[in-house]
Amino acid sequence: MTVTDYLEMAGQADVLRDFEGSRFVADEQTDPVSGERRLLVTYCPAALATNADWWAALPRIAADLVDAPDAILVRLHHTDGAPPRPWIRHTSYLRHAGGPAADTPATSAAPAAPATPSVMTVRRAEPEDEAALRRWVGQALVNGAAHGPAGTLGDTAEIAAGLLALPGRKSFVAERGTTAIGHATLLCAERDEVTGEAYVELFDVLVEADDEVRRAATDALTRACIRQATKAGAPLIGNVVHSVTDGGSGHGDRIVAKLITQGWNPDHTLWYRQCGVTVS
Repeated sequence: MTVTDYLEMAGQADVLRDFEGSRFVADEQTDPVSGERRLLVTYCPAALATNADWWAALPRIAADLVDAPDAILVRLHHTDGAPPRPWIRHTSYLRHAGGPAADTPATSAAPAAPATPSVMTVRRAEPEDEAALRRWVGQALVNGAAHGPAGTLGDTAEIAAGLLALPGRKSFVAERGTTAIGHATLLCAERDEVTGEAYVELFDVLVEADDEVRRAATDALTRACIRQATKAGAPLIGNVVHSVTDGGSGHGDRIVAKLITQGWNPDHTLWYRQCGVTVS
């Protein structure tokens, strides 16, 4: 699928819009966790990405298309620059550069020998891990919602169960000794709705341990994910959620900077503006 195909389908779905002769795609979205009502712009051409008038007009456009919108999200490719304030980063998407991932001790889908408490292993998730996976994914949803404005928290347990039931979902579990301490969950049947590119999404990595063990387990889980994406022949895409409360910078930016030193490259960003916020 090409961008032209996507725009044709958007026109058929009545979500293709026009601003001063430039076409963009936008529709209403309600966040399932926070309940925030948004205008989501999934396609923005380079001509609009650098058009200050368009960015200034988006609150009015959102009010015309969404009943009492709370916010606006705009997807921009990383090469298209950044909009002016009060727009802030909401989510940064990064693409792993690829290449072989170093093996980690006892990382295997096959049963491993009994581990000692000092040994950390990574294995594929098994059916008996489902309760822990639901809890970890639910916690990831809560953590993500905490970066946004205060709202009504949705049923994270139900949403987590739905995510884990998606076709192509694969999870890895990290163990210290015989205790499961965290997971990495991949969505392996994803396809970019604009470009049509198939990819593997690293939905979440979460480890419950002290800093040293958490870092080691996170690295081992990530390497397992890289290997899985390489095996699938698709790029691995991960994301970093930025905090609305710190203006989209701060902790999220530091995580992105660190990931770039570890073989990840910027892909695209969701830019965010709360409706009713004016330029200071």
